[in-house]
Amino acid sequence: MSKYVKLAEETGDRYLAALAQGQENFLNYVAAMNRWTPRPAGAMAGMSAWRAFANASFEFSERCLQQQKAFSDQFLGQAGKPAKASARTRTSSAAKSSATANAPAVTSSKKKASTRSKPAPAAS
Repeated sequence: MSKYVKLAEETGDRYLAALAQGQENFLNYVAAMNRWTPRPAGAMAGMSAWRAFANASFEFSERCLQQQKAFSDQFLGQAGKPAKASARTRTSSAAKSSATANAPAVTSSKKKASTRSKPAPAAS
């Protein structure tokens, strides 16, 4: 394992430990507030909707991470391969050079169109 990967993992572990500690402190604060103040009747009635919203958000986040990991794996798999011209690119280049060689000369009607006189400017 490279030094960078080891450092990144250790830093990530420290961040997650600090996050867990902050979350635990917050839950302790909420528990203390609940002991000191009575809950109004019906205060928890809407919690099932919030729980469903949170679950849907986390499921979406998990799908995003899975998709991003799949993309990253594909990208890193292709990034290490040397680039090579595809048959289509080679065919396209040959077709362009052939078309240029066989292109017809400019006709006289095009020359006439480009030498037409311009309208006179409006009098001031």
